[in-house]
Amino acid sequence: MAKMVDFKVFVDHLKDIFGIESNSFYQELTLFLVDNDWFGITPVWDGKKLMVDPSSFDPILERIGNYFAYKDANPDEKSTILMRMLETRYPTTAKTLSEFYAAAECPCPVQYALNSFLLSVLNTDVIFLSNTDLEQIIKKAADDLLKKYGDYLTFFFAWVREHYKTTYTRDYQMTQRVDMSGYTEAYDIDDYLRLMFCLFNTEFIEYHDMYERAAAAKNYVDTWLFLALHFITAIRNTDLVRIYHPKLIMSPAETLEAIGNGTFSDADARYILSTITYRLNALPLRPNKTLRYNNVASIKFNVPESCEVHIGKLFACAEAHHQ
Repeated sequence: MAKMVDFKVFVDHLKDIFGIESNSFYQELTLFLVDNDWFGITPVWDGKKLMVDPSSFDPILERIGNYFAYKDANPDEKSTILMRMLETRYPTTAKTLSEFYAAAECPCPVQYALNSFLLSVLNTDVIFLSNTDLEQIIKKAADDLLKKYGDYLTFFFAWVREHYKTTYTRDYQMTQRVDMSGYTEAYDIDDYLRLMFCLFNTEFIEYHDMYERAAAAKNYVDTWLFLALHFITAIRNTDLVRIYHPKLIMSPAETLEAIGNGTFSDADARYILSTITYRLNALPLRPNKTLRYNNVASIKFNVPESCEVHIGKLFACAEAHHQ
């Protein structure tokens, strides 16, 4: 039976292994693991302690070390580093990628996105992927990548099939994410777009001092968070209220003061959000409507990366008022 240890104790051990002195390593590592679905690792809550099996981290220690060694590099440097890693693991894939980038004149952000994605999903060289393997990769790309990067990815697979002998025989194409045909909502789409603009646009939020107002009034932030969550996740109201409360890193008064005066950091906001998401990953919740049934998928609570700071800040503010 696997020996479980306190995740915080294990993080201190990793700091020693990698020679990391940063005080924010715990938060940064947690975000890295959550963003990658814990790489298949299953942490377990024991009271208020998050427990992990240290041996389950052995296959990803190299990834963790590389991530923190190069996290402050610019995108061009990161892309080059990732390509070197691909050359070591999947040399044929690295060769075909380099040729494709030159032929398609791919800009650096595209190269970085594709290198990073392929490193995370491949378990063999691209030319040896089966149709089933490729289909699973495309499905994950549809969830994880921006459409413009997904278009380059499907173009790459088609290009490889045209220029090399491959196991897979199919081509794929990314479709539009939203189909407005048959739209029959109660309100006009422009009304929803205006509301979304008010809830998420940074300049609008700053101009109207919305974070300051949220820090001053519980009803204000509760309403803001409730509406914002409905735009980014399809969860029923009965399940929204069951989502785990975030863990604050400051007192409620200090949290509200920092949010109100604009000194609440992006790293703190992401960490606050991660205290919700990794608990949902560790201890999934089944939808309230189907609690009586077995083999029902758990609640999916995924916050887009571009919204993590904003939603984390709103959760922190709402929790501070609640406490």
